[in-house]
Amino acid sequence: MEVTRLNFESVLPEIQSAIDTATFLSIDTEFTGLSNEVERPSFDNTAERYEKIRAKSLEFLLVQLGLAIFTYDPEKKVYNHRTYSFYVFPKPCTIARLGQDEWFKCQATSMDILGEGNFDFNKVFKQGIPYLNQYQSGYIRRYLERRRENRLRFEEATVGYPITINDDLKDTVEEVEKQVEAFVADPSAKNVTLPAFNSYVRRILFLHLKHKFGVDNLLYETLDRSIVVRRRPSPEDLVIEEEERVNNENIRLDLATGFSKLITHISQSGKYIVGHNMLLDLCHIIHRFWNPLPENYDDFKVLLHSVFPRIIDTKILIKAPQLSIDGVKFPSYLKKTFLQIQKEPFKLIKLECGFGEEQSYSLDVYKDHDAGYDAFATGVLFQTVINYLGTFKNPPAEHVEPYDDILKNYTNFVYIMRVNSTINLEGMDDPVDRSNVFYISCQTKWTPPSIIKLFSPFGDIQIRWINPYAAYVVLKDRSQVENVKEVLIEKRDQSQYVNTNYRVMTYDNHVRLLKERIQNRRTRFRRPFSVGRRPYYRSPPRSFNTYDQNYQGNEGHMEGGDQGNDLRYNQEEQWQGSATNNIPEEQPEGQQEELQEDLL
Repeated sequence: MEVTRLNFESVLPEIQSAIDTATFLSIDTEFTGLSNEVERPSFDNTAERYEKIRAKSLEFLLVQLGLAIFTYDPEKKVYNHRTYSFYVFPKPCTIARLGQDEWFKCQATSMDILGEGNFDFNKVFKQGIPYLNQYQSGYIRRYLERRRENRLRFEEATVGYPITINDDLKDTVEEVEKQVEAFVADPSAKNVTLPAFNSYVRRILFLHLKHKFGVDNLLYETLDRSIVVRRRPSPEDLVIEEEERVNNENIRLDLATGFSKLITHISQSGKYIVGHNMLLDLCHIIHRFWNPLPENYDDFKVLLHSVFPRIIDTKILIKAPQLSIDGVKFPSYLKKTFLQIQKEPFKLIKLECGFGEEQSYSLDVYKDHDAGYDAFATGVLFQTVINYLGTFKNPPAEHVEPYDDILKNYTNFVYIMRVNSTINLEGMDDPVDRSNVFYISCQTKWTPPSIIKLFSPFGDIQIRWINPYAAYVVLKDRSQVENVKEVLIEKRDQSQYVNTNYRVMTYDNHVRLLKERIQNRRTRFRRPFSVGRRPYYRSPPRSFNTYDQNYQGNEGHMEGGDQGNDLRYNQEEQWQGSATNNIPEEQPEGQQEELQEDLL
């Protein structure tokens, strides 16, 4: 079911009621882009990866959120589902001046992919559901309270006094006086709205008009940048008017808060939230509908866990060791994983659409780049997989609930794309082990066969080019790490190696040297220059923009870097021949599977 600004308020109670009785919820999102980084991230730890997402990816806009609500019926043994696709857009708020419109970026590749999937951009920009996060809504609420207090103080203020009118304002004041005099002389007129002026002129007019016409029979109010003069009602009517004004302001604020009300209800429900490769989804949801993401990574973990206390990432779930018993290998991409669970040894769950079968999603035709369908597919994937894991229990279980002990090791862990690690929302993250990563540089251009030959005694490798003169090399066999250190670092001048113009170091040492170089450059630029001496600026270090190629076989046969329509492949599929181009890493799910690698 598609939900826009036109029907959001009417269907919101129905959605909230379905959430309250749900077994679990699954989500997915679509964005105007994924990352504005030209360069690839290196081998980040969890905190570094979060910093990059916060700094780069949040500049894009979340335009669609899919929510699938699954409820298990134990009598029918079916899973009732209601799926919604919400179009959202940060409509400028007119209640109070928030200081700025929201700016966002678009990535051509992402927009093109959405367009190919018949994404309706008009529904986003014309009918998108508005929203305010808690910081914005709190600011507006405080602004309205201050305005009410100022309004009351203004009524109790002085009745005005003679003031000196500057020559440049005399014509304006005379014209305003004529309008007010005409209003006072016309008993049938209810009010008069004066032209808009800046705050200085308005204050001059307030004082002058109050002094000239008094306050016993007239009431002076501000509407936007204009002054409205009307006949003073009775004290009882003034109280009623103030109550109506406050009520209207609260209604307008509630409408402006919009989609954030649904996220608040989901948070308060405490239901299990299921997603696939969902870190970017969660970051956008928190940032846009709850509160701006904190700078500190540990603060982010606390915030995320407080908003969604029960999270399951199916990207981690499908790596369960029980699945390897039957030789099941899941691809990384959600669409292919969804198709995989429709085959043996899995038994697809029985589904029943809460809107009627005529509005049910088809399992046979996958709807690409539809957040609602991706959320639906994620929920089906989740329940089918955990039911399969239930067959390993003693006794076997036909139906497994999300709170079952079998899922204890998968709850509140979020997969980090490109880092091949996880965020532990209830404890310390596991350290990212890069001991098998080496940095290699040479005075002349390297070729893949040269690196393959150099590392051939130590097994299969992955090559990630930094530039023609340097690359990262990743060992598949971690047991060979010490041998590499001994042979290529400590004894690199041995005669059996033809090319001795290279240098190999561990990844940790390379990162340390880079940080020292950056710090030294900053320190040097802070030093005062000698008088009369031309400052000398060294060029910045080489760009870490990477270009990738796939190398397979001992001869170093080179293939093009374009992975086609599906850039997401398993770690097991990467280790082919003696070398491949990248460390195993994942791209964000949804619209991103077709992005060219050189854009990510």
